[in-house]
Amino acid sequence: MGAISDFSYISKVLLEKIEDILSYDLLGDSDRALCDVLLLLQEEGALTEEVVPLVANLLSLPENSVWQSIASSPLLSLETHTVQICDGSLCALMAPCALISAAKHFVQQNDLSISVKKTMCLGECEYAPVVKGLKQTYGNVNAKSLCDLLQKEDKDAKE
Repeated sequence: MGAISDFSYISKVLLEKIEDILSYDLLGDSDRALCDVLLLLQEEGALTEEVVPLVANLLSLPENSVWQSIASSPLLSLETHTVQICDGSLCALMAPCALISAAKHFVQQNDLSISVKKTMCLGECEYAPVVKGLKQTYGNVNAKSLCDLLQKEDKDAKE
């Protein structure tokens, strides 16, 4: 199996869940592990084109096997560029509902090509409230910085 540190842009909590999946895969059933990891990534909105080579490396599988699994499963589909707003307990105390609502409104009003969703704890509580883009995690987000980072993420998604 590949190095889990290759997932540097995925939340610490999600990495722990992937490690759990790999640790209970005692029989070396890479098909089951692949399915479980892909479903987890799908549930968390992290199943993107960028993660496919990393999943292949992590499970020591050819990349085309990962693509075939995604294409052949009616349960899996690649996410659009999704900005995740942490809804963990500390972030929740700092009004993520208002951030989520404001972000969705801003995306729709400005016809941006990204989507916004709330997600479980991103494991960056010291920077709450936290927003995770494709390549960067933003801390201490407020309404003004949220609009700026959404525009940046939209620009990055189009490149």
